[in-house]
Amino acid sequence: MATIPDSHRNLLEGANIAHLGTVRPDGLVHVNPMWFLFDGENVRFTHTRKRGKFRNLQENPAMTISVVDPDDEYRYLEVRGRLSEIVDDPTGAFYQELERRYSGSSEAPPPDAADRVILVMTPEATSTK
Repeated sequence: MATIPDSHRNLLEGANIAHLGTVRPDGLVHVNPMWFLFDGENVRFTHTRKRGKFRNLQENPAMTISVVDPDDEYRYLEVRGRLSEIVDDPTGAFYQELERRYSGSSEAPPPDAADRVILVMTPEATSTK
């Protein structure tokens, strides 16, 4: 497991957006902005079992995130790793936790709560600028 450099740890600890890349079955990379939570060791995302990223990770657990410093667009942290765990979240509680983190409020569970999971990424390597 990779250690997150202290110099860039704040990018994972703040409510920043991560661009998550997964590998599609055709070999092309699929990248989308995502909410996340860094627990000090792993990076956690909310997702559903019905979307492309979930299917991509079933075929190939490799994943990479890039987080850009909102105060300096040339400073970033890239974390490369693998999907290490999928945790069922049928109430959407983790989605609501992230919604509060990013928007300050959460009124109700998402409509797709029954399909919600938490994707856990274990870091293997990092790069910074």
